[in-house]
Amino acid sequence: MATGDGAPGPADSLGFAAGAGTVIHVVGFQLGEEAANSKEIKEEMCRRAREFPKTISDHVLQVSAGESFTTERTLGYQLGIVVVLKNKEALPLYLQHPVGTRCCW
Repeated sequence: MATGDGAPGPADSLGFAAGAGTVIHVVGFQLGEEAANSKEIKEEMCRRAREFPKTISDHVLQVSAGESFTTERTLGYQLGIVVVLKNKEALPLYLQHPVGTRCCW
């Protein structure tokens, strides 16, 4: 997790709207065999994650989600989600929200 200080940084190069006080929350998923072998399941998980800003717009500014394209450095994580939150106070609210607790399924 990182907080934005308004200075250009890695989040800016990814196209995120990370500004002063924002929090970047990164989640990696190790999928079960069925999900790992199903393009449809992975696409649906990513689609649902990208809906977070519509569902909990009071806390989430932006979401990016996708499948890993490398296996050498992922430590078994096949899918990742990056959530940009308004501020650090939004993190526990996001994590306690039904969307944050059940995430993509």
